[in-house]
Amino acid sequence: MGAFYLGGAFLYGSRIPERHYPGKFDFWFHSHQIFHICVLVAALLHYVGLVNAYNWHQVNECTSTEIAQHANDSFFTSLFHLYN
Repeated sequence: MGAFYLGGAFLYGSRIPERHYPGKFDFWFHSHQIFHICVLVAALLHYVGLVNAYNWHQVNECTSTEIAQHANDSFFTSLFHLYN
């Protein structure tokens, strides 16, 4: 997801491909249009990830003791406990 955001921003900022082929990308496949496509794809990936996380959470309940047990864990430690 982040790669699409950063890649789209890079293409837009560096004006690729219209910088290399002046006049050929005036209406279609301009860097600004590619940037918007990348943002749309990243937003869709974000949405799919959130739906998957929601569905996983609905099936796998956490008890209050498990929550209290890992309350001070870092983000990466929490991910480790989540998937193991």
